[in-house]
Amino acid sequence: MRQLLVYRLFVLLLALVVVVYGVYSFLKIPVDTFPDPTPTQVVIYTETPGLSAEETEVLVTKPIESALSGIKDAQLVRSISLPGLSYVTVFFRDGTDIYFARNLVSQKLSEVQGLLPQGMAPRMGPNTSGLGNVMFYILQDTTGIYSLEDLKTLQEWRVKPIIKAVDGVEEISQWGPDKVYLVKVDTQKLLQHNLSLQDIIKALEEYGQIAGGGFLQSPEGDLVVRGLGRFRSVEDLLRVPVKKTENTYVLLRDVADVEPGELPNRRGAFTFNGQEVQGNIVLKRVSTNTMELVERLKGAIEEAKKVLPQGVDIRVIYDQAYLTQKAVGTVERALIEGMVLITIAIALYLWNLRVALLVVLSIPFTLLITFSLLKNLGISANLMTMGGLAIGLGLFADASVVVVENIYRHLSENRQASKTTLVIESVQEIIKPLTFAILIIAVVFLPIFTFESVEGKYY
Repeated sequence: MRQLLVYRLFVLLLALVVVVYGVYSFLKIPVDTFPDPTPTQVVIYTETPGLSAEETEVLVTKPIESALSGIKDAQLVRSISLPGLSYVTVFFRDGTDIYFARNLVSQKLSEVQGLLPQGMAPRMGPNTSGLGNVMFYILQDTTGIYSLEDLKTLQEWRVKPIIKAVDGVEEISQWGPDKVYLVKVDTQKLLQHNLSLQDIIKALEEYGQIAGGGFLQSPEGDLVVRGLGRFRSVEDLLRVPVKKTENTYVLLRDVADVEPGELPNRRGAFTFNGQEVQGNIVLKRVSTNTMELVERLKGAIEEAKKVLPQGVDIRVIYDQAYLTQKAVGTVERALIEGMVLITIAIALYLWNLRVALLVVLSIPFTLLITFSLLKNLGISANLMTMGGLAIGLGLFADASVVVVENIYRHLSENRQASKTTLVIESVQEIIKPLTFAILIIAVVFLPIFTFESVEGKYY
């Protein structure tokens, strides 16, 4: 104790270092609304068109489950088999690196691919969580020129590449009808030309490909020969040959009509103010700072506006940063109000504003130390952590009040004695009971450190 008073300058410099690093940690600490309770998991989904739930279970889900059951650090494997879809989720131990886990799953999926029915390929879901919906934005036509299919095309080819390039964005879920060409086959004409529906499908697949034809030498140099089979219009589709006869070809126009439209039996829609719009949900990557990501996304949205045609508006209708700012701002305001009330209470109790301010200074100092620890432990500032700080606000000043009040009383009663000696004696007089009192309070919270899984991430 005496050494601390002798080397007061060193103690002050050390406190200054703590304050500077605490402020730096406060500015850099990740900010979220809630702690993310999602366990380390990898989702594998496989589309199984034409299969019932039972067939999906036997032919797809079971082989994938068997391959993933013995994977390193995996605690649990769960699955859901639906008509046309298989879901398998692998849960890993807490603390497992998500990219290491996804790499292990990817290796196992490549091994099991040969056991699945032809054309069915399992894919890993995005590396996000239940709290990953960081931003919603929509595309709207203000002129009546563009259809929902056109807006979906603009989103896919112009807007999505800009948004997807933002660091921290894992995936973009897009809503709205896809632009397609509908081939409406006349069954009577099929019978007249002795054709089947499979002949139509085969012809469209064959003539819809791009093929290379090598090189053609010319005086100007080698020319690349290639066949362009990409369909660009309804007329391109109508000219597709379906069957060769003795003198001519049966074209698609002879047995079917083609018109632009959307896929039939579309399920789900994204509405805004009662009207269907082209909607998009941005999913953030796990462990990404929400506040920083939203700021980057807002800049990307402004860039996207420049590549859209006149009359098409892109609008953000929700971002997680707003909710986070409101929630954390409420707790921050409670902290400030608490500090003011504590200052007033201590000043009235000790009847000395200077002493009261000394006690209150311990509160922000303790908070800065806490933020430093949170940053180094990788814990975000959220409603739970900030709320805990607000609840414990009085405890921060409790020990300081006892120490400062005892020192103040001894200095008032012995004005002629050495101040250094009085300070040391005052602290030594109460150090043991005060230490035990603090330890008793700390012991009450020790069971919280034994929490695991979801409750451990929350508390």
